Amino acid sequence: RKLAHCRALSEHQGERRRLEQLLADTKKAHRDLRQEHLTLTEKRKLEAKALVEYILRKWEMGNVKGALKELVLLWRKHAQQVRAAGSRRQAVHYALLRSFEGEKRAGKHITYLNWKHLVAGERHARELEQRQANSEVQLRS
Repeated sequence: RKLAHCRALSEHQGERRRLEQLLADTKKAHRDLRQEHLTLTEKRKLEAKALVEYILRKWEMGNVKGALKELVLLWRKHAQQVRAAGSRRQAVHYALLRSFEGEKRAGKHITYLNWKHLVAGERHARELEQRQANSEVQLRS
């Protein structure tokens, strides 16, 4: 009888730990969801603020000049975000390569990948320039 009581107590404690873990996981999911909602709310506020600043700049400088300045500012911000995202992605890629291949080989591998990407980008730019030159020649004739 005492053995059955100990078994029941052990099962009860196991169930309690499982439920406590479930509660902790649910609380964490709720905190994450709330943080995401706050982030979306903050993003909306920043977008609204940026719109107001854009309208004020247009009004202060005149429509064309204000719109051009805003375009340059937005392009700069976008370029910075793309550059930062690329840096983060490359840092993760390098860390993975380092863990799989070792420091020396990963350095060579990442250098090769960067060179390959640079060559592809330059090739694409040359092709676009060539197409533009061909289009201009066709328009003149």
